[in-house]
Amino acid sequence: MALTMHAGRPSLLVRLSAMVAIALAGPSAAAAQSREPRQPPPPRIVSRDSVTIAASPRYASTGFKRFFLGDTYRDLWTTPVRVPVVDLDTYAGGLKPLKEGGGHQTKNLRLATPIGTEFVFRPVDKSSATPPERLEGTALAKIFRDQVSGLFPASGIIIAPIADAAGVLHPTPTFTMLPSDSSLGKFRKDFVDILGTLEEYPHKPEEGPGFGGASDVIDTQELLPLLDSLPTQSVDTRAFLNARLTDMLVADGDRHHGNWKWARFGSGKAVRWVPIARDRDHAFNTYDVLLARMVGPAAAFLTTFHGN
Repeated sequence: MALTMHAGRPSLLVRLSAMVAIALAGPSAAAAQSREPRQPPPPRIVSRDSVTIAASPRYASTGFKRFFLGDTYRDLWTTPVRVPVVDLDTYAGGLKPLKEGGGHQTKNLRLATPIGTEFVFRPVDKSSATPPERLEGTALAKIFRDQVSGLFPASGIIIAPIADAAGVLHPTPTFTMLPSDSSLGKFRKDFVDILGTLEEYPHKPEEGPGFGGASDVIDTQELLPLLDSLPTQSVDTRAFLNARLTDMLVADGDRHHGNWKWARFGSGKAVRWVPIARDRDHAFNTYDVLLARMVGPAAAFLTTFHGN
């Protein structure tokens, strides 16, 4: 959307990264990928209502602040984009809020359809990012929160076609906003009037196939003891390698156990668990602040993405 209209750099990333992913795959791998599980993209958000909103004006800064804290992606965070407001009554058959989730960086809201398909709404701005406890109340805590501006605000959306090219099973997020609807109840306070993304939440409903046609979908904490106890269960190592190489291509250094789901395919001795890569907040990061450059060699999470 506005990413290609207002800034050449992200649109160039899309073209170059997709071409590299396809080139890495090669003809033989591409043929194999056609047999790999794929999740169809979610329904397109069709709405009579739309809004123009910036991801977060809080990262606007003067030349003085940019000198000390870096340019990062401030211009993209403060660029208004036009996005649809999702209609909770009609989208995917209707959405009802389930529960709030999230980790140290941001909250998210899970929603469900009448047939059990689940979606998750994630605010783009990680304004609730929690600095280390020892930094609370210090100037470094303010710098920590400001450096959220080093995250690429559309990373998950940009990565979706790259993951497709690499044959990686993944959700496909879409920019949207939630309406100020009474059906959201207590969740209205934290999830309305902000730019976010909506994507399908990988799981297995009570009836019908799971995400990507899987017979089951589990967390990493469930998978590891399963692999230890049942020798017939195994991870699809080629699929996992594809996913990890894609992480490296986009410099996504935040791939902890919570960023993965695992989809089960096959039966009997042919059971295999395929990784579902999700939560792409830390791809294409840029940390050009002087402090980050000084401590970067000792802090892997401060990796900066470069086109080469």
